[in-house]
Amino acid sequence: MKEERDVISSTVHDLDGQYSVSVFTSESGFDRKQEFKQRSVDALLDTLDDWSNSSNTFEQDMELEFHDAAQIFVEEYAKKMARLCCGDFAALVDSPIVADVGEGLFLIVEEMKADPKSIGAFFASQHFKEVPSQQLWARLFSAFKGRLRKKAIGLPVSTEKRQTKYSGLMFDVQHAATYAPYCDAFFADKAMADLMNDDRVAVEKIYGCKVFSAASREEFFKWLSDLKANKTPEHGCF
Repeated sequence: MKEERDVISSTVHDLDGQYSVSVFTSESGFDRKQEFKQRSVDALLDTLDDWSNSSNTFEQDMELEFHDAAQIFVEEYAKKMARLCCGDFAALVDSPIVADVGEGLFLIVEEMKADPKSIGAFFASQHFKEVPSQQLWARLFSAFKGRLRKKAIGLPVSTEKRQTKYSGLMFDVQHAATYAPYCDAFFADKAMADLMNDDRVAVEKIYGCKVFSAASREEFFKWLSDLKANKTPEHGCF
């Protein structure tokens, strides 16, 4: 019969040294996520005037979007690791999902025994810029900035009206960039659909995804009817 000492080190009972216990709940994780979300909205609203007054070209804005995205991936991974090193294991639950991208890249580099600097080279490469979701994100925001500069869309003066009009912009762009490149069709509100159909974004032309909104509701219903009429037995019933 095995004794405890045969499978467990006796040191597990030694409580004289320093140790830490982290306790977190789903509520605290939710609160932290809400805080991060509000920070993102505030940062967006604060920069609207800069975008409106900028003299950048569409191409320059695209490069800035790629650069900022790469910086966010690295910084969020660093923040997550820093929290874990301090014993804040809630970071495993409530860290932004972009932190996992950096983590994945570092794991690949480690497995391949490659130079960590190759991660920076990837973010600066054409490969990164051609990731569909990343490219569409950059196109959408760059086109939006261009519209602000040309006064094609109004920019409210008061903070309250800006909050009402643009607080959901970042998340609408994120939603579109995440799914549209991989879908046959995408239904959005009128403003977002108009942006997605902008010649500089060209979602249907570049990604083959038709964009619909309430303004093209009848076209959307017809598209659904045609889809149903042309389905094969492999598609099942819907």
